[in-house]
Amino acid sequence: MKFIDSFIFSTRTDIRILRHVVFWLLDCFVIALVLSAETSKIIPQLFMERLAIAPLAAAITYFIIYFLLPGYSKDRDWIRLTLGLVLAVFFVLYGMRVYRVFVIDPMFTNI
Repeated sequence: MKFIDSFIFSTRTDIRILRHVVFWLLDCFVIALVLSAETSKIIPQLFMERLAIAPLAAAITYFIIYFLLPGYSKDRDWIRLTLGLVLAVFFVLYGMRVYRVFVIDPMFTNI
């Protein structure tokens, strides 16, 4: 139990980074597991595709959580916060699709 407590509640930078890496790896695994549910086995290509998308998804998530929300909600600058969230949603809807079509799909078409 001491290991789990020190892993979850630690403020050390290296453990915090490890905690984030473990979270995103588990996220990739769970999404690959759900997407490959029809075949009853995890398809490695799905996991690798999710792993390639994870850095961009993490960047968008951390941009919202650590920059937009604290910066603009603290100052009660609701217009900039709303504009930032709209731009983030646009990037998620459009930018992730472009990234997937032009970067991810060509990497995994011959596997």
